[in-house]
Amino acid sequence: PAIKQAILRTILALGIASFSGRLILGRLFSFVATAGSPAALRCLSFFAIFGMCYMFEALGLPSTLGAFLAGVLLSETAYRQQVDAVISPVREDFLGVFFITVGFFIDLNLVFTRPVLVLSTVSILLLSKSLVTMAVSRAAGLSLANALQVGLMLSQAGEFSLVMINTATNHGAFSPLQHRLLVTAIGVSLVSTPFLASVGRSLAEFLEQSKSEHEEMPPEPDTAAEVMVYGYGRIGRMISQVLDERLVRWMAFDNNPAVVNAARRRDLPVFYGNVMQMVTTA
Repeated sequence: PAIKQAILRTILALGIASFSGRLILGRLFSFVATAGSPAALRCLSFFAIFGMCYMFEALGLPSTLGAFLAGVLLSETAYRQQVDAVISPVREDFLGVFFITVGFFIDLNLVFTRPVLVLSTVSILLLSKSLVTMAVSRAAGLSLANALQVGLMLSQAGEFSLVMINTATNHGAFSPLQHRLLVTAIGVSLVSTPFLASVGRSLAEFLEQSKSEHEEMPPEPDTAAEVMVYGYGRIGRMISQVLDERLVRWMAFDNNPAVVNAARRRDLPVFYGNVMQMVTTA
């Protein structure tokens, strides 16, 4: 009976959310948008989120699930770009509050009294998720370097896992010690994200550099180019796009073999060369 009731409540909540999102939410945003007030649009966005949270909470479901569904509904409206623009000034503040809250979940007493247990749990979490993410990335066609970078960047636990663990603990699936351990492991994994992302980026650059050193360098450039672009970074790519639009022949040089080989694989006239050495030689 309890499972049936939970299923019925979930179906009812999803039905109300779908109905309100498709028929009511769009009309409300259309009405508020005519006023041209960013503050009104921001208030309506928060009203939709908190209202969805309250409805799910009233039906005995996690309010965080309601917030997630409200975000999905807002992203499907025709005003999603404007909603994102008016929420962006406070988005970073809410994100900071979230991570501060996650920091409060970390049990420092457990970390200092049982460091081996906490470290092993975090290691298993990071290793298993990074390996699975790397395997999926490789299956999707990414290179080993990119797959490694993505795997380390996404190796931490998701914030929604906190909701699942709290719900499972309330239903007796985890003991208090297990709950503290899991929440602490999730918090530590989230804190380690910047470090792991930096390590993944460094390893990816090292692998790309090693691969580029073993690849054959492209042939000599065609001297019939009208414009020479020195450096094929972000600005260099923008300049080359403008030249392509105006049908101007161009040729680019860069001293990064990885950049050169990536461009040559797309049949672009990018060649390896050190600008200072080329100027001095000339």
